[in-house]
Amino acid sequence: MITHKLTLQYLLTLLIFGISLTQAQEPAAETNSLKAGAWALQFGISSNFTLLSFQGTTVSAKYQTSTTNAWRVGISINGNDQNITGLQSPIQGDTFTSSGSNNSSNGYENILLRVQYLWYANSEGVTHFYIGAGPIVGYSRNHYDQQDISNSSSPTYASWLNQTRSSTVRSWSAGASAVVGVEYFPVRVFSLHAEYSSNLTYEQSKNESNARSVDNYGTLYTNGDNATGSSHQWTLGNGGIYFGLSLYF
Repeated sequence: MITHKLTLQYLLTLLIFGISLTQAQEPAAETNSLKAGAWALQFGISSNFTLLSFQGTTVSAKYQTSTTNAWRVGISINGNDQNITGLQSPIQGDTFTSSGSNNSSNGYENILLRVQYLWYANSEGVTHFYIGAGPIVGYSRNHYDQQDISNSSSPTYASWLNQTRSSTVRSWSAGASAVVGVEYFPVRVFSLHAEYSSNLTYEQSKNESNARSVDNYGTLYTNGDNATGSSHQWTLGNGGIYFGLSLYF
């Protein structure tokens, strides 16, 4: 972990040093990259100086439409899926035998899109104050499925039972975010920034669950566990203070 952190610091130092040497051949008046047509990739900086996603998004990019205005887009995509299988060894009695198996899977997927329009207070120099606002939209899905099969037999009969359960929760969200921050250019194509953000979002969720059992006689049991429901809520949240860096090209 320490080696990884030191390697990252060395790479950033070399990057900034190389950019500084290149910039030495450029006109002194160009102290920043706030000009129309410039692109920037943005990253978050943690307390131990490792790079993170910025504003909670997987990828964040900024496009300058002028020296004092820019669009910033961040998108976050996450997912996970897990499968578990278990077998119960046969239990052999004098006249009775039982065995079973179970399979389960669970996972989630979510996507978040954040768009902000930024206004810079000034375009000259190396320090720039800015404000911004824009929409947020998101979607997430959580699911869980389980199947249990049990078998039992004796010299006079044999039986089995197949039980299945599943649940799914889907959520949609939409809202707006506002931000205020400051950006500092130690070199023309590299900047450090700190900003505070706040979000207002509306979220609606729908959940579905069901359970059923079937035995070897074909009898179906729903166990009274089939249900659907929904909920919604408004959230006004403090997005916190973010520290980050931008690489312009």
